[in-house]
Parts: sequence; structure tokens; C-alpha cells
Amino acid sequence: LVAALGLPVSLANDADVAAVGEAHFGAGRGHSDVVYVTISTGVGAGILVGGHIVLPRYSGGEIGHSIIDRELAAAGGDGTVEGLGSGTALARLARAAGIDAVGADLVALVTAGNPAARTVWDEAIFAAALGVVNLAHLVAPTVVVVGGGMGRNGELVLAPIRSALARFRPAGPSITVVTAALGDDSGLLGAAAWRAAT
Repeated sequence: LVAALGLPVSLANDADVAAVGEAHFGAGRGHSDVVYVTISTGVGAGILVGGHIVLPRYSGGEIGHSIIDRELAAAGGDGTVEGLGSGTALARLARAAGIDAVGADLVALVTAGNPAARTVWDEAIFAAALGVVNLAHLVAPTVVVVGGGMGRNGELVLAPIRSALARFRPAGPSITVVTAALGDDSGLLGAAAWRAAT
């Protein structure tokens, strides 16, 4: 691509680019240490420290693949944040509970106070929240920006994450938890600021 276009070209993970977008133009603006977490079909994250994206050999924010249930993992199950706290996990939990709803329909049941829907929602969001807590211990951000299809459900997502952070977070100043401001455009805007963040 560089040879064909005569321009610099970068390839980046979608969560990393979204993190840069939210840090430069969205809900993380004004913060230099930002964690962006996407809770959707899967769970991913992008991390900025000192205003720069963390880029090891692979994406630096693959919190979805970290293990939070060692007994499940030891038994051969998926004990990861993504396996227990993603939209896919939520749909699986709902089916197991006899709930014939997914996505926005399931959220509507939770909002309406359906107890079975609330139980599976709380279980999945707690798993995702533990992933955020783990990231907080690793990089001590000043702000956590939450996006993704499941993550953009306001206080249904933010309140459990804040609660988990209050209970388990590292010592020190509090961490702000907010919904992504740029929606599906966070990655596009992050691409515009990518070179400044690398």
C-alpha cells in the first residue's frame, strides 16, 4: 500500500483506533491516560498512556482474552472476560435462562424490570467489569471510556463497572467511567489522529 499510494500506511486494531478517537475528540478528551473498552460481540480495549497508544507486538488491550474464572478454564471452558462478559455470552446466558430475546430486545426486558433478564445481564456485566478492573490495575487510567453495542447502554453498564472499580480498584485517585461519545465514528476519528498518538 505504501508503494502504491506513496503515502505512509498504518494497520491498527479497531479498539486501538477507537481509543485514540475517544481520547482526542470524544469522552476521553483532556485525559492523557485513557482506557477504551468495547463490549460488543466480543470484548476488547485500547490503552493510551501519556497520550500515546500502547502498541506492543500485538494489540495491547486484549483484555477480553484474560482469564477471570480459573476453575472454568481448568475444566476446559471459556473462563475469559469475553467468554463471560460479551454480547455473545449474554445471548448464551439468556437462552440458558429460557429468555427468547437478544440485543436491544433483551435490554428492553432488563429496563422493564424482568428479573430473569436482569440476572443474566448482571452476570455478564460483572464479568466485563472485572476486565475493566484488571486494566485499571495494569495502567491506572484517569478515565475509562466504554463503547460497543452492549457497552453503550448508559447506566446499565456504567454503574456496575463503577461499583466493581470502587470495590476492587487500585489505591489512589478515583477513575472516571463514561460512555463513548463518538459512537461508531470513534475509529474513523481515531484514524485521523493515529500518527499523533503513536
